[in-house]
Amino acid sequence: MIDASILQDAIARRLPATACVLRFKRHHAVVMRHDRFQQSIITRIPDYLDHLEAQSAAGVGFTVLENGRVMAIFGVTPVIPLVYEAWMLRDHAIAERGRVTAVVSRRFFEVLPTATALRRCQITVECSNTAALRYAKWLGFETEGVMRAFGKTDSYMMGRIWAE
Repeated sequence: MIDASILQDAIARRLPATACVLRFKRHHAVVMRHDRFQQSIITRIPDYLDHLEAQSAAGVGFTVLENGRVMAIFGVTPVIPLVYEAWMLRDHAIAERGRVTAVVSRRFFEVLPTATALRRCQITVECSNTAALRYAKWLGFETEGVMRAFGKTDSYMMGRIWAE
């Protein structure tokens, strides 16, 4: 079980007045302008909005707004006891205006172990998405291997481990 209030309080602390963090809602994904990597994922997942809602309901999901615009949606979903999978979709403008989202997501992974029983968090990153790979490494994830033909493309399996 995840204590979402601990996470939300921690990640929303000291944000600029133009930014806020909300619990994820379905319509947040609809209003985003997705880049080519995000669009590729969306087209490969039937009923992706239902999938996002299910992921968020099973774990926790948040939305980062800046100047009233959805910049990113992200969260974690339990896989097995002590193991979670993180997920994120981001607006295409995040490359130019992503500082707030970067700060929020870094805080999220710093606080995550205090909000839930956690030993491992994992993510997948398309091998061709070098910006996402750099971002994942900045968040503390390490490349563990390549999943071949994972949804029509090769993807890295990346993990972050916390001490027991």
